[in-house]
Amino acid sequence: MIKILFLKEYYNESYVKIANRIKSDDVCQCFLGYPDDYPCKSTIWNFNELITVHQLYNGLWDYFKINMNLKGYHQGTEVMQDSSFLEADKGHKKVSYPSRR
Repeated sequence: MIKILFLKEYYNESYVKIANRIKSDDVCQCFLGYPDDYPCKSTIWNFNELITVHQLYNGLWDYFKINMNLKGYHQGTEVMQDSSFLEADKGHKKVSYPSRR
């Protein structure tokens, strides 16, 4: 269930979408160890509520981040790049320069 919450945070999806992704995505199934039964959205939500009520949610993610850093996996920063198209000035004429010999 913790791995499922990790996938939910990683993909930033709702409980319904992550439950559907687990059933259809081979990568998610491999990450989860190909379980025989997949939890439904309400099971995932109930588990999330359970660890939140017992104040384990933040501690769980802190523990996870520490272990990932110890293993050499560091959280990087994402960079967004603008891919705008610029048009050239259509009023400019070609200029031919004399060749230098």
